Parts: sequence; structure tokens; C-alpha cells
Amino acid sequence: MPIVRLSAVAGVFYPKEPDVLMDLIERMLDEASAKTPPSIKARGTPRALVVPHAGLLYSGPIAASAYCLLTKPNPPPRRVVILGPSHRIFFKGIATSTATSFRTPLGDIPVDRELVEQLESLPGVDAYDPAHTQEHSIEIQLPFLKVQLDQTPIVPLVTGESSVQNVAQVTRTLLNLPETLIVISTDLSHYFPSDQAHLLDTRTASAIISEKYHPVDNQMACGSQPLNGFLMASHEAGLKGELLDLRSSGDTAGPKSEVVGYGSFAFWPS
Repeated sequence: MPIVRLSAVAGVFYPKEPDVLMDLIERMLDEASAKTPPSIKARGTPRALVVPHAGLLYSGPIAASAYCLLTKPNPPPRRVVILGPSHRIFFKGIATSTATSFRTPLGDIPVDRELVEQLESLPGVDAYDPAHTQEHSIEIQLPFLKVQLDQTPIVPLVTGESSVQNVAQVTRTLLNLPETLIVISTDLSHYFPSDQAHLLDTRTASAIISEKYHPVDNQMACGSQPLNGFLMASHEAGLKGELLDLRSSGDTAGPKSEVVGYGSFAFWPS
């Protein structure tokens, strides 16, 4: 029996009207693509992306710098696994969803149930729908994925109190699967003045693209647990990260007195 996870933040984090949302996403993607160096585009479909998860008016232009890479003639991934932190409730482990699809104003996106069940065999990974009901870190990525990849299935994973080692083990499993795009959903610093945030976010970006594993803390990234687990496994697998865009809410749609930092990164085999 189909189980649909309904949108929780349409009309809040992004427009609920399909035509308005489509126009916004396409404009952001076009603007980001025009700024992307040809050398980055020539690298093909990334193996993984790190993208922000605030309201689209704030972080959407930065996220678009990553999602604009998912275009023809690059071959699309077979599936997209999204790992994001829990903002609403506390729980231990990594939560899958029992849903068969996730709803967006642009249409439903199917869930790869076979891979979900495979991941649930790993330690600390279990079905827990309350983690997904109101969570925006996964949902905010879906309009971009719907526009760029249409019916490509997703595997949504919300990380609660989980060790870096557990997230890394999940990521290792995913990196062994061909044609699987990994999306890490995280914002960077929170509520510093613009100049101070830029310094901290620049240091965080350096850690993310470093050739050696350098963990980040919660002050540097709100999704530090999924990010650190991914970075640990991606270094072991020989992936190399590239910074695509680094800005804050003060650069897009908010005041500069207190900003949230946003960064987009893409990873390819080195």
C-alpha cells in the first residue's frame, strides 16, 4: 500500500504554488550554471554534494551551485541518498522512513524501498517516521531534485544522536553502490555578524575540502554528524571535494547583523 510523506514546509521554506516554485528553482539553476566554470562542468556528475537547507530565498542560490551540475549530457544517478540532521525531535541513530514517496508541489518523488531495507540492516539504522514528519533538512532538497532528476528515487535519512563511525559505515555502503548520488544537507555557522561568520565558514570550507579528514563541530555546521561521517568515509574512498559557493543569509535575503552561513561543495573521485 503506498505511503506518501506529505510536504511539511511548502508555503514556509519555499512556495507552495507549483508554477511559482518551478520558476524560482529554474531561475536559481540558470544563474548558478552561468557562474560555474567550464572546468567544473566538464568533471561530470558528482559522486556527492554538500548543500544548505534553509528557506530557498536564503540558501537556494547557494544550493543551486551544486544542483546545476546534475544536467545533461551528464548521466543521471540511479538514486539519490539524502542525509540531514534532525531539527525537531531527539532520537538515537539514523532514521529511515516507511514512505513509498515524498510529496512536493512539483509532484511526488519515489523512495528506493529496496535500498532502504538494505540500510536498515546496518547498526543504528532503523525506520522512525516521526523523525521525518516535520523535518526540513531532507524536504528542502526535493524541489531541486524533482526539477533536475524528475522521478529518480530517493533514500531519505535523518540523523539523530549517532556516532560519526555509524554515519561513516552507512556512507561506505553507499559509496560501494554504483550510480548513487549522496547529498549531505547542512548549514554552516549560525547567528554571527557577517564578517565573523565569513571567517568561520571559510575555515569550515577548508576542512571540508581538505585532503585529510578534519572533523567539524556544531558551531561550524549544524549537520556536523552526517557531514563528519561522510567526510571520514569519502577520504577513505579517495574522493576530492571542490568548493562551489560560500555565502550567508546576509548576502542573499537577510540582515548582516546575524547571519547563517551556507556552502555548496561537490565531490568526485580524485
